[in-house]
Amino acid sequence: MTPGCVGGYLVFGEQTNVNQQITLYLFSRIAMGLANTVLKASNLTAPPKSFAIFAAVCWGCVMVLFRRDKSVLQDSLKSSMTYLYEDSNRWSSLKTLLWHNK
Repeated sequence: MTPGCVGGYLVFGEQTNVNQQITLYLFSRIAMGLANTVLKASNLTAPPKSFAIFAAVCWGCVMVLFRRDKSVLQDSLKSSMTYLYEDSNRWSSLKTLLWHNK
């Protein structure tokens, strides 16, 4: 684990857009692997169900964070959540209702 930590710090430690995307992708895969490991060891559910549970937890967490303190979310996620859960509630014409809200 130590060589991986050192390598991750040296290679991916700078917060660039590419490093952030790679690291977040890796984190999501690790989280799924850990969830599958726990579910498999406890015989609670089959691995296909683990994705549904993972999705529910992810969306539940983002909704709590969005409602409590939007500033902790990454900018593009915050913008998407704002559009989905605030801006989409208001429309001024058929165009904004069906196509694009501002």
